[in-house]
Amino acid sequence: MVAMKKDDGFYVQFTKTPFPLIIARTQTNSWQLEVPTRDKRYSAPGHPPDRIIWFHLPHALAGQQLKKPWSWQEKDNRWRLENHSTGESLEGYFLR
Repeated sequence: MVAMKKDDGFYVQFTKTPFPLIIARTQTNSWQLEVPTRDKRYSAPGHPPDRIIWFHLPHALAGQQLKKPWSWQEKDNRWRLENHSTGESLEGYFLR
């Protein structure tokens, strides 16, 4: 699930029913990343770390230009977000 606010804040939740695995959110001047299955929470003021993929997904979905080394590919209702430096990637599909 991805939700975006007009002021550039967003919320991302990756769930393997019934458990949320990752929750990433930003507000005007802060960010937070939660990993509920490990009881971990990270947060700080300012912009989120560039190395964390979850903070790039809303921008990619909104069609915004991504900073290198991140790339976005979309084809036939499928998408892929990838960091070419680390090989980290997310893949998914759109329900239409």
